[in-house]
Amino acid sequence: MHTSTDKISAFVKRMTHGRKQIRAELRDWLRIVITSGSWAFFPVIAAIVIGYICDANGISPREMKRINEPIAIVLMSLVVIVFFIRVRRYALKTDISLLILSIGFLCREIHFTGTGTGVYVVALIAGLYAWWWRDDILEELAGKNQLKATLFCMCWSYLIALLIQRRVFKIGRIALLPYEDHIHINLEEITENVAHIAFLLVGLIAFYYHPKAKSPRHPHSLDT
Repeated sequence: MHTSTDKISAFVKRMTHGRKQIRAELRDWLRIVITSGSWAFFPVIAAIVIGYICDANGISPREMKRINEPIAIVLMSLVVIVFFIRVRRYALKTDISLLILSIGFLCREIHFTGTGTGVYVVALIAGLYAWWWRDDILEELAGKNQLKATLFCMCWSYLIALLIQRRVFKIGRIALLPYEDHIHINLEEITENVAHIAFLLVGLIAFYYHPKAKSPRHPHSLDT
């Protein structure tokens, strides 16, 4: 019988193995982003520019929220539907992790009670599952360069949106955005939706790689 110590040791080993493989994967992602995936940096930057243009044309923060919040719910609903379909059809670990994350984001956009903090808990859970399944996920993503670039675009866009939300760019911190105190709500709303669009694109682009479906009725081969 396995003792508690053996189980703990096996758990720790599972959570810490494969560091060389992870470093090699990170180098591959960096290569992709610098070369064929360099476009991934620009959608959220374009969103910031659009935020300034909207402000210059008199669109107030209240109006920006009124326009963007329903769009965010629609976008995240579509993301949840796409990844639910993918999980039902393919049962890939990547899709399961992203489905969990998308459900958390959708609840946050609907503004259920507790989702302000809860979205970070859900993101942590999705991240832990992704780390636990990292060998499977790396295999699932192998050779899918544009999917990796789109995933990077999604993560990069959410990072910038989060930094704007947390007022990291205000005067007294990292004052990179002019008039941040006046325009940060506009920027937050539009960068979040750009990140949501990138999330949706991840799910849609993944269909082009034709993973093998769970059902024998869908005998597609893995196209990498």
